[in-house]
Amino acid sequence: MTCVVASTKHGCVASDTRCSSDSAMVSVNKIRRVGRSIIGAAGDWSDVLKFWDMIERKKKKDTGLTESSELEAIELHPGGIFLYNSSGLKYAVKDEYFAIGSGGPYAMGALAMGATPEEAVAIATRFDPSTGGEVEAMYLKVANGIKQTNRR
Repeated sequence: MTCVVASTKHGCVASDTRCSSDSAMVSVNKIRRVGRSIIGAAGDWSDVLKFWDMIERKKKKDTGLTESSELEAIELHPGGIFLYNSSGLKYAVKDEYFAIGSGGPYAMGALAMGATPEEAVAIATRFDPSTGGEVEAMYLKVANGIKQTNRR
């Protein structure tokens, strides 16, 4: 699947870039800046694309997402961390960090030991075969009017 990490302490969302299909692996961007938030998504890529359409168009009806959709999403907002369920419903998380996707448990362990979001995703790539590629990160803060995006 993937690994997406959000941290209020670091003001950062980080993810891997691996996307696999039946016959190939490609690199994709799994995190996006939407308004004042940074949102990352994991799961079946067709469901992820439906989710992005819902978020970017602010659609609430006829999204194509259902309870059986294979989707997890996480949002970092100046007000905290929010998760989205497979239907696209949003709810708050009170923790200062959280990780989703198949690499999420590895990243959570790394975060608990003091890793940055980027380091946590990099650790997840070592242990989860479905997490890989470059590590991408976006930050809530804007430095000198430039939105930060990092790739390793």
